[in-house]
Amino acid sequence: MTKSLTSILLLVSLLLPALGGYAWLRYQKSEVRQEVEERKERGFAEEELVQLQFSKVETQTLLRWEHAAEFEYQGQMYDVVRSEAKGDSMYYWCFWDEEETLLNQEIADLEKGLFDTDPQRQEKQERLQQFYKSLYLLALTPKDMPQPTTTNETPNVYLTKPLATFFEPPTPPPRYFIVA
Repeated sequence: MTKSLTSILLLVSLLLPALGGYAWLRYQKSEVRQEVEERKERGFAEEELVQLQFSKVETQTLLRWEHAAEFEYQGQMYDVVRSEAKGDSMYYWCFWDEEETLLNQEIADLEKGLFDTDPQRQEKQERLQQFYKSLYLLALTPKDMPQPTTTNETPNVYLTKPLATFFEPPTPPPRYFIVA
């Protein structure tokens, strides 16, 4: 019972910082959205708004819509205050939501750090695992075990390959630079 409880506590202590940070950022994002909605109800000054123009096709391809009145364009979040269609073009008067943009970037960085599949990072992880493996004795197979002898002579298996039996060499070999 105590082993399973200890395991659960260890797992929670490892996951809590990342999950807590993620939950906190999501909470802040919802607070920012609520503030923007309240400001929308009061009305924005005209100088606070940004006018964006897109074709109707671009509104479906270039914009990532959060909901009917909010979209992301080139990594920036915009809240639509009003829109107008003229021919094949759509005109949007938007509030550029810098706070939500920053929070989205922080959330993306956190997710990338947790679930990153970068090849360089994976290579570093593999080298780190290899290092940790080298700290422990590897399991000996029966062919590596010294055979019992009936004579009084010492088996020379201990003298011929003392560390090769126990430790796996690092791969690839370390590179050393000699500075003269």
